[in-house]
Amino acid sequence: MVVDDNATTRRMVRNALARNGHHVIEAENGRTALELMRRERPRVVLQDLMLPDMDGFQLVGELREIVPEASILAFSGFVSKLDEARISTVGFDDIIPKPIAPSRLVPLVEAHLPAPVPPDERFGAGRRLVVVDDDPLQLKLAQFRLSRHGFEIETADDGAAALEAAQRRVPDAIVSDVMMPNLDGFGLAMALRRDPALSRVPLLLVTSSYIEPTDRELARRAGADELVLRTPELAEVIDLLRAAITSPARTPSGDPAALDELERERSRRVMRQLERQVLLNTGLSKRCSMLASELTVLTGITEAVLKHRDVDAALDEALASCFDAGGVAVGALYSLDPAGGLRVRALGGDSHWNPTDLATLFGHEQLLRGVIASGKALFAPGSPELARDVAAQLLERCHGTALQLAPLEGTNGPLGALLMITRGRELDPEDARAFGLGLATQISQVLTLARAYEEREAAERRAEQHAALLGA
Repeated sequence: MVVDDNATTRRMVRNALARNGHHVIEAENGRTALELMRRERPRVVLQDLMLPDMDGFQLVGELREIVPEASILAFSGFVSKLDEARISTVGFDDIIPKPIAPSRLVPLVEAHLPAPVPPDERFGAGRRLVVVDDDPLQLKLAQFRLSRHGFEIETADDGAAALEAAQRRVPDAIVSDVMMPNLDGFGLAMALRRDPALSRVPLLLVTSSYIEPTDRELARRAGADELVLRTPELAEVIDLLRAAITSPARTPSGDPAALDELERERSRRVMRQLERQVLLNTGLSKRCSMLASELTVLTGITEAVLKHRDVDAALDEALASCFDAGGVAVGALYSLDPAGGLRVRALGGDSHWNPTDLATLFGHEQLLRGVIASGKALFAPGSPELARDVAAQLLERCHGTALQLAPLEGTNGPLGALLMITRGRELDPEDARAFGLGLATQISQVLTLARAYEEREAAERRAEQHAALLGA
């Protein structure tokens, strides 16, 4: 079931999954989602966080009560730091970002629709496994996949908690992430090998960050059985678990005399990985959101030009998808005609705006024309050149929490402006601005392309009329 008030998003999800043999039901609001959940009992739910009739964080709990075994995936664009923390605690099994290509959406959904495990693959039946990860989503995914092989699973969110769990009751094996607070995977390995009661417990370390041969060597010296790269299916972890559990009792690894040197090496590797993660994460969300939105616009326009050249229709559809992905509730596209007049089209959801109010930017047409003429975007709140009372008035008239007015510029001069309104979302201001400006750049190119086609077609019509007159 896909729960989203954006019809374009629902259609994309339905078409992508239907092509791969899945039956998809749709709900445009929370009330409909609850009704369908009771009647249809879907196995997977893709749920938007922003719905017109109820809070998405409340809805997931009510859906979970109806079908506890369903996988419920948050399906959202920009997510604030507060929202991200709430997603991991209110009952979502995973998060899928918008916009997303159909080719990537299908395997993510299918990962939550696994085939039954054959009886001979349940090698963990009657055995206890401790799974350790500080990422709640990765922890849930690992628990879900490994429990299908028959294990009794106990989870822990860091190495210290895992060590306490193992000391209370010795497990048959431990699967742990490496980078964690309090006690990381390397530290957990050394602590296990120091404890005579736990020194023979198999320990597999899983990582997305420690990828160098020296990392694997450090893991073995610390006492881990193996260090493997994380994959969504955990295939290598499962194979190693099978081998560790079904083989004769292991010989304790790790050299107690070398623990001091191992501790120094562990500290060096942790600092190196933290520095690497900081470099990788800087600006990543901004670049991804801008590129994804630009690709969405360009894809829609390309398809329109190839099929029927209805650029306006393709632009509206592409913008609806981008708004949905960027946390933009509603907006408007102002187009400047050759005579200096403004043509306006409302975009996104149902804005309930008076056409005259919208055409004049709610009585601030000079402000609108100033943005178009200067080529400088305005933000409310945030732009120092925008008077506080004017910003407050605009936000009140738009029923928004934030507003962005971005100029559209072509090679031959101004083309208009793009209005974007955010409602009820606390987005990072820098991310939101980068998103809006990147989107406005692509819209400018599309409008330039549309005008070029219009001029070419007008010239072709004039040439045909002239030829007809000469022929007569």
